[in-house]
Amino acid sequence: SMASGPSPWTLHRLKHEQATMARSLIAEGFESTDNANIKAALFAEAASVLKSELNLSMKSEAHAFWVPGRIEVAGKHTDYAGGRSLLAATTKGFCVVSVPRGKGAGQGADEVGSSMCRVVTMEPGIPLADRVAVID
Repeated sequence: SMASGPSPWTLHRLKHEQATMARSLIAEGFESTDNANIKAALFAEAASVLKSELNLSMKSEAHAFWVPGRIEVAGKHTDYAGGRSLLAATTKGFCVVSVPRGKGAGQGADEVGSSMCRVVTMEPGIPLADRVAVID
C-alpha cells in the first residue's frame, strides 16, 4: 500500500507549489509565514536554475534543504577541541535544492563521474558561465 501524504518533491512541485512548501516549512518549525514564503520562493528559483543550467527534467526528484547561518559570539575553534561555544542562528542562510544523479538528467548530464557533484549558484554577481562548479 502507498503511504498517505504528498508525493515526493520534484523540480516541478518546488517551482509551482510554493504554498505547499511554505506550509511544510511552518509545520517543521518556521515561526514566520513571511519567512517560510520567502524560502519557498527561493526553492522555486533554485529548481528553475537547476532545470535550465543542468538540462534536467521538471519531473526530476528533488530535495530541498534550508541551512541556517550562524553567528559565533564566543568560542571560535574551541568546540571541536572539547571547549564551549556561544552560537546564535540567523534568518540568513542557504537554500539548497539537490537532485540525485541519474534522475531525470538531460543530454550530457552524465559526463561528470559518479563521485562528483555539480553546484549551481544563483548569486547574481557571478557571470552565468561561472555559475556551475564541479566538486570532486
